[in-house]
Amino acid sequence: VIFCHQEDSMWPLSEGSTVKKKFDEIFGQKRQVKCVETLKKKFKDLRQQNALNRKDLEHMQNNQAKAGELEEELDRVMYNLDLGKTRGRDHQQTDHGVARKAG
Repeated sequence: VIFCHQEDSMWPLSEGSTVKKKFDEIFGQKRQVKCVETLKKKFKDLRQQNALNRKDLEHMQNNQAKAGELEEELDRVMYNLDLGKTRGRDHQQTDHGVARKAG
């Protein structure tokens, strides 16, 4: 049984939206509906942020792999440079040794 003023006694026979509004007022559904809407919006925002984070993670993983490849290439170049310097010194010593023997 719902108590109301006599002038409002015909509200159950009103339009559907009016009846819904009245029930929402009576049972406090507005707060629950607003809370559900807020949660849905936050959930949607979190899903979007999650998608962006996944893309960022993928880019970071690609960058990390590329950095590893570049580091390996740098190691090879440094090794070849050191090897070239060593060979150059060996050739210089050989050239100086030959020049001493000839002189």
